Amino acid sequence: MSRILSEISKSSRSKNVCEDITVFSDAEFSELNHLIEEYIHSKQFIEGSFFVEEMSNGDSEGRAKRIYLDRLGKSRVMSSMKWADFETRLGSSDSTTSYRRTERMENDYFRNLESRLLRSCGVNANVTELVISMIDLQNKQIDELRSRRRQLRRGFIKEIVFNPIRSLRDKFESSTNKISRLEIPTQKLVGAITVVSDTSVLFTTRDWGVAGTISTMAGAMIAATAQ
Repeated sequence: MSRILSEISKSSRSKNVCEDITVFSDAEFSELNHLIEEYIHSKQFIEGSFFVEEMSNGDSEGRAKRIYLDRLGKSRVMSSMKWADFETRLGSSDSTTSYRRTERMENDYFRNLESRLLRSCGVNANVTELVISMIDLQNKQIDELRSRRRQLRRGFIKEIVFNPIRSLRDKFESSTNKISRLEIPTQKLVGAITVVSDTSVLFTTRDWGVAGTISTMAGAMIAATAQ
């Protein structure tokens, strides 16, 4: 995961031809294509993307809950409380059970966690700032996903990460006159960065899990509005 972000960050730092397009060298694109192919078939990504999509769709069959509790290794006695805390912190539940003092995670706190995570993954400061600014533009849509007033189509998160690379690869391989520039819309790239960075923390602690879920939702909205 960190190698994917490193490749994206390296290209974004040095080869932007304009703020809307990120250009890759042949070597950078080849490496990124290889890493993305591996990543989308990993258990971490498959499980994480399924989890976030289920959360936005209401988790009516409890599959997201089972994944979360299994990964955290919570006992049966503690599981209901821990899951209720997670849902409340995410904003998908408004339960006010008396024993719980958990509150919905505020946007400023989430942004701080997201910035810390991106920096720890080796994403440079300019790209981190760009990611956060694009997340801020999607606050309304993110809130709708958190509260389950908007849903993510199943399989959409995989498309966010893979489709920009696949589209460029197919265009390159089918061209009789090889395209001179390997470029991807920056907004689509930011959507992918956001998803890739956060699947690593979904099942660590409660707050990192909530932040990872919110950020993956944000990546989906950023990519969905890209031209």
